[in-house]
Amino acid sequence: MKPKNAVSLCIVTFLLTLSLPSTAFSQESDLYGTGGRERGMGATGIAGVSGHSALYYNPAGLTRTWTFNGRVDISGIFGSPSISSSSSTFNKDAEDEIGASAFLGIGLASPISMDECPKCQKDNAMIAHTCPICGTELKAAKESVWYDSLYWGMWLEFPATSGTGVEISSNQMLPEWAQYGRSSNRLAAAVGVAYRITDWISAGVSANLVYLSNGKITNRIVTFPDNSGNPNNFSNINIDQGVEFSGSVNLGFLFSPMENLDVGLAFRSERAGQTNSDSSTDLTSSVGFNTTTTFEIRSTPVFSPTQIGLGIHWDITESWAVAFDLVWMNWSAYEGPYSFLTAAGAGVASMPHTDADYRDIVVPRIGAEYVINETWQIRGGYSYRPSPAPEQDGLMNIIDSSSHMFSFGGSYKINETLSLDGFFQVHFFEEQSTTEDLSKFPPMLPGTTFTPDPESWSASATFILLGFSFNFVL
Repeated sequence: MKPKNAVSLCIVTFLLTLSLPSTAFSQESDLYGTGGRERGMGATGIAGVSGHSALYYNPAGLTRTWTFNGRVDISGIFGSPSISSSSSTFNKDAEDEIGASAFLGIGLASPISMDECPKCQKDNAMIAHTCPICGTELKAAKESVWYDSLYWGMWLEFPATSGTGVEISSNQMLPEWAQYGRSSNRLAAAVGVAYRITDWISAGVSANLVYLSNGKITNRIVTFPDNSGNPNNFSNINIDQGVEFSGSVNLGFLFSPMENLDVGLAFRSERAGQTNSDSSTDLTSSVGFNTTTTFEIRSTPVFSPTQIGLGIHWDITESWAVAFDLVWMNWSAYEGPYSFLTAAGAGVASMPHTDADYRDIVVPRIGAEYVINETWQIRGGYSYRPSPAPEQDGLMNIIDSSSHMFSFGGSYKINETLSLDGFFQVHFFEEQSTTEDLSKFPPMLPGTTFTPDPESWSASATFILLGFSFNFVL
């Protein structure tokens, strides 16, 4: 490689790495939970879940499904972040960056084998239980087979709006809510089965898939004006990124040591959907070089860490119930929310990936439910999520502070087969302040210096989840 081209390639690599966009977001369920009842109870559900919400929390909870039932969810996520900085040129409108998005979810769950209740004529599970429709005490089938204790569930969720409107064209040197508001074009699905081993222990497994649509990224390298003679025209780098499906497997056990006490144990594998993109660009400059450079770029637009959770659900009285979940999340395995260059052979621009240095966290969640009467129930909950992101004082500027979540919800029973859940969550993100460590910024060329802009910033935010669940028995 000629020395002049080698120098230009080094500069291009450095600048492109600084301008590579953030394209990652954390799966919403990890932050907000899923299901109307569970979201209203502080996103707890490892031990007290039933129906197809069990596909996320604990698939063994499918065995709490006594009839063929379903649910339609409509939820909206709204962000109100704030970013201030020392820069006179950086004036990012954080409100527009996060935006708002709505989602529609549809799910079903049922026992494999069912028999008709003699009183309400609704199909019920073949094991001994109380009919959830009419309250009749049903006995186990006189003749049973192994699949009488088998249950299934499925879930599909997709955007109900055009999404957040976030353009993937940001700069990792700028402070950014990289883990939030990046779900504008995704489709999520889950399927699972569970088996009631005995009256006091059940096991289940589910598979979860997430798909993110393709995105196109355009970056401008301002150091290299083109040969048009116009100082405002620069070389452009166009990158087409195709995002792969990402999937995970959930395993769960549910124990009932006492009639009014349930204990759940759940494992969820890592889900990381990566992109692998090739981009070739002709770089021309009025200062005397001409070169073609190939870039290989990898990013992780979808990430949910490996998780292990323990949950307890206790029916204190016929009116009061409480739940507590403790979840460990393996965020230290995360590469970080930014794209980066990887080597692709001789003459290819590359730069070693800067380790995001995320850390594992433990998230506690607590919830309570009160039954007012046969028609109304109310709920509340709280959870604390420590930030998995490290202190931001170098090349990356990830805004992700610790958050406190308060939730409220309720249920209204329309009739014996229809009910409506409402839920509201508010997430308060603690203030995060950073002053850049200038020693961590390498020079573009020997003898030169690089000053980040901004050199200091602070951020905080409030996120709100609001929605309804329409529950029905078929």
